[in-house]
Amino acid sequence: MGTGLCTDCQNVVVEHLALNGGGQGVNGIVNRNSQELSYANDITMTNFTGTGTGLWLNTRSNNSGPYTNIHYSGTGKCVQIYDESNGNLITRTRGIHGLTCAISGSSGAAIYLDAPDNSLEDVFIQGGSGQDGIVIGYQAAAYNNVLLNVTGSNLQNLVHIKSTNAVSDITMMGITESGGGNSVYDELTKTTLTDPNLGMYILGEQLQGNIGYSRFTTSTNANSGDAGGLTWLVGSYAPSPLNSCATPGSLYSCTNGTHCTGDTLYQCTNTGWAGIR
Repeated sequence: MGTGLCTDCQNVVVEHLALNGGGQGVNGIVNRNSQELSYANDITMTNFTGTGTGLWLNTRSNNSGPYTNIHYSGTGKCVQIYDESNGNLITRTRGIHGLTCAISGSSGAAIYLDAPDNSLEDVFIQGGSGQDGIVIGYQAAAYNNVLLNVTGSNLQNLVHIKSTNAVSDITMMGITESGGGNSVYDELTKTTLTDPNLGMYILGEQLQGNIGYSRFTTSTNANSGDAGGLTWLVGSYAPSPLNSCATPGSLYSCTNGTHCTGDTLYQCTNTGWAGIR
């Protein structure tokens, strides 16, 4: 999308198009220059193999989109949001809303999100058992990104946050993984969540002194040996049993005063739930 004749092409539209990769390692749609009022809609890409990328938001694709109703099948990469020239020209797009990735026989991830200020919504990824669905921050810094209603099947990790580059302020809601893989693997906080249906996972920013990251999740499940994610639970009775809880630092609010045994707010400690208010 766009040509070498301009560095800020506007109102470039691709719609109602079927692309056949012919079994070659070629790219489908690459946006290098098209920005405001430029978008792609109702695109089907089939028979793509090798190292190609179906939809690549590259270089000066700032403020383009949204990209809607995109269907990709083959190997290679389904989507990249990444500036290959120096990794930091892309500041934001208006997101990808409505994406299906059917990946087979590929060792890489289906989607690489390596730029700030983007959104992925209504996404389905069918992949291989050793493959990641969405990798964040692998090739460049990625922050202020939102993932909504993302479903994966037969993946190792549906969402994989890398520690290779700066990643922060990531919000995920409605993450669903079937086939036994992890819903979220976060290298930065060493968190692995195994929930088939995850309501929310939020990664904040690194605290001063590099002592850790703020984070929050609705999950109470984690792989063996993993700290899991901090969560805030709510119930009408005091937590039971009091001497057992999943993740130190999590909170529990008791909403019915007659059943709260004197406290309405509890904190998970190494020895169990402790009333703090």
